[in-house]
Amino acid sequence: MRYRFDEAQVGALWINNSATASSGITHIYNDSTDNQKLKIGRSNILGNNVAMSIDREGAVSGSFTGSFAGNGSLLTNVTANINGASSVNIGEFYFDKSTSVLASKPAIRVKGGNQDPVIFRADNSGLDLGSYGFSVKYMGSRSGNDNSLSFFSDDKLAATQIEALTIVQDGKIGIGTHLPDEILHIKQSEASTGGGHSIARIEYYATDDFADGDGCSIKFAGGDAAEPNNVIGRLTVSRDGADNEGAFAFKCGTDGEEEFMRIASDGAIYAYELDSTAGTNYVRYHTTTGRITYTTSKKETKTNIKKLKKSDGIGVINQLRPIKFESKNERGNIRTGFVAEEVAEVDASLVSYGLDYKHHKTTGGIVTGSDGKKMVKSDKLVPQMWEFEAVIAHLVKAVQQHNTIIEKLKQEIEKMKKN
Repeated sequence: MRYRFDEAQVGALWINNSATASSGITHIYNDSTDNQKLKIGRSNILGNNVAMSIDREGAVSGSFTGSFAGNGSLLTNVTANINGASSVNIGEFYFDKSTSVLASKPAIRVKGGNQDPVIFRADNSGLDLGSYGFSVKYMGSRSGNDNSLSFFSDDKLAATQIEALTIVQDGKIGIGTHLPDEILHIKQSEASTGGGHSIARIEYYATDDFADGDGCSIKFAGGDAAEPNNVIGRLTVSRDGADNEGAFAFKCGTDGEEEFMRIASDGAIYAYELDSTAGTNYVRYHTTTGRITYTTSKKETKTNIKKLKKSDGIGVINQLRPIKFESKNERGNIRTGFVAEEVAEVDASLVSYGLDYKHHKTTGGIVTGSDGKKMVKSDKLVPQMWEFEAVIAHLVKAVQQHNTIIEKLKQEIEKMKKN
């Protein structure tokens, strides 16, 4: 090992392991042209290939190869500047915490007191603002949710950073808000344009073929120490008909696997295991108000009460066409009834109306009166079902009319007998 102190070159110390001056040379010198920094280089030319630079405050910068051994207590104020000129691995950090002394100490610690120190920064210019990038900060000075870990995104054109995600001390996570109320709180802030905002998206991707029944679901679970993580319900959305049409299902029961209600892509609602012992009223969709209600015959729920006209009863019943038919989704099951469209042509008050989901999937008009006139204000509403109680009312009226005729005939027969 050879050492050479060169006063001619600003007090440089040259170290080499060969008799040849240019082979394996390291030089250490004080650079008077760069704020008196102490520099270490690997070259036979002073100032070339500087690997480490130490300023007056002890801050170290440069490029490093190898490892730092020991407890790292003196490894402070280190800045690594990698210019990307060659294939460079920024670094691999390995912390041996196998000893009891180091087991409770953090591998990396960022301390900022009551400030908001940046723990990690990735950008294209090294600026918090005026660039595109991301920052991870420990928010130690903000009131309301101080001591939170926050992820900021920077838009080059924005005036401030955007706090995209926040983790507060009690474990709550906020996306779009730094004040989460629940374990997960997602907030979107923008100008009001109606109720069609999409805040979250859950997507299922089929690697083979996207078929009916394929989709995604949200699981709801609960339990205790004895029985943890029990799935008790699911909300499921699956393909139903076409690739861009879906059905919504509510599942509960054992392990949240039993489907009790489904809304199909055509708007039909299927409910299973309805409780028939709960009462005599049944649920129905009210076509005038658009509400789901239960049926009742109490006088206090009625208004504008009128008697059926003479043309009702027999006059209406005689125009109806009773039929036998098979339902398209229940082949082989012969049923008896009416065609809703035909019943509506006889008397519009004998049917309930709904949206024509086959051709329209937007909101239509409303049903008006029950005076026999056409009740549909919009062609998007079509007859859906003939009303049992309405037809029964006309049947009762028809029986009463027949009884009146029979009574008159009886009286005429009695007169003829007496004569």
